[in-house]
Amino acid sequence: MGCCGNCDDKIPNYNERVDGSVYPVTPFNYGWLEYKLHPDTMEYLWDCIGNKKESNKNNLVGQLNASYYLEDTNGYFNNTVIMPLIDKYHQSFGTYVPNSSGFYGNASYVMKDWWVNYQKEGDFNPIHNHGGIYSFVIWMKIPTSHEEQNSTYRSKDSNTQVISDFHMTYINSLGDIDKHQYKMNPYMEGYMLFFPSKMHHIVYPFFDCDEERISISGNVYLI
Repeated sequence: MGCCGNCDDKIPNYNERVDGSVYPVTPFNYGWLEYKLHPDTMEYLWDCIGNKKESNKNNLVGQLNASYYLEDTNGYFNNTVIMPLIDKYHQSFGTYVPNSSGFYGNASYVMKDWWVNYQKEGDFNPIHNHGGIYSFVIWMKIPTSHEEQNSTYRSKDSNTQVISDFHMTYINSLGDIDKHQYKMNPYMEGYMLFFPSKMHHIVYPFFDCDEERISISGNVYLI
């Protein structure tokens, strides 16, 4: 239920409402968390990137320049970021465990895999989702701006300006595919999205830039 008029007003029970009263109803849907990482965590992530492991490119649907597995030394990122975000997600949206997970009883959440992506001009990641229960993306380096990318002939006269951007996609209550657009700019560096792994998302290509975009993604499982 939503509110009517003053959002601080408590919606009365059905038997307390007066004739002619109107109250908006918002059906529940799973969302995601936005998190701004601390500078010390960003420093740790750059260290992990500097010590990246074997290639992960053959496991991706994306058409990317390169991707490499990362190692979470002593579980630092899992313990200081992932576990608190799981708790926050449960507080915000309730405990999310899909029926297809096959896990019951005393299973534990574990960040099983994570990797760094290097995206060059023209690279993209088509609509996709991940394995596991929860997933995340972190933007480490964004060398372009949405405004500049969408001011060229490719996009400036279009009614859907998405060049270089990141979209979360979902089915709304009318059964239509809806989207939430993140306009990629350097100020998005250090931001993290945390979401159910089944939630689909898209990474659009950027152009006219020789620098790489660097991001981190990962999955959390019940084990």
